Amino acid sequence: MCQDGSRRGLACTPGGGIEPTSLDCPPFDYSFFVSLPSHSQTSTNAVSMSAANGLFCPGQHNPGAFGNPDIRRIEETGIPTGSLLDLQPHPATLLSLSCTATSGSAIVDDVADFPGPIASSIAGTLQMTQ
Repeated sequence: MCQDGSRRGLACTPGGGIEPTSLDCPPFDYSFFVSLPSHSQTSTNAVSMSAANGLFCPGQHNPGAFGNPDIRRIEETGIPTGSLLDLQPHPATLLSLSCTATSGSAIVDDVADFPGPIASSIAGTLQMTQ
């Protein structure tokens, strides 16, 4: 049963893990400060972005990335799974490199230096099943 939020008191399905959480029980809408739009693709292949002037994204005001104004290239290297047809587990690292757009709030954009590049990676194991 949801303990708080807009669905307080309604049934939910726990998500498992260490702390039983659920997407069925979102917080109140006013709990969210801002939404950060981005359009990213996930890949196991190497991904990179380069900008001679350090401005990687449309509308980016300050050069560089991740708090460093001297960055001119961002590169991530993943681990491809190989063939999953053997139905065995394979290690993989999924990568994403893209731009975060303006938040829509001048205060947030100024403090967080949006728009700008974002990078993420997720390491795990992939396995195909029948």
